[in-house]
Amino acid sequence: LPTKIADSGDVLELFSDSIRSNLDAYTMNSGSGVFNEKTGELEGILISGKSDFELDDSGCLKSQRLSNTEGDEMITKIQTIWPLIDLF
Repeated sequence: LPTKIADSGDVLELFSDSIRSNLDAYTMNSGSGVFNEKTGELEGILISGKSDFELDDSGCLKSQRLSNTEGDEMITKIQTIWPLIDLF
């Protein structure tokens, strides 16, 4: 399987059960693990984000380019998920 590493993502906002970030991700990246670059620990699972594509003037789809503060990729914190996982 292909691997994508988006190593320039930042935390934009913290919530009790989720994180809003500016990760460079697409729709099919949902379910991917999000890791802390410094510790290597799993921080959460990518669950949603803004639309990936927009129509240009010629009617072709192109990737949206967002500024670092416009990111809207949502991550469910792993602490929210652990109680739901049967570890046996």
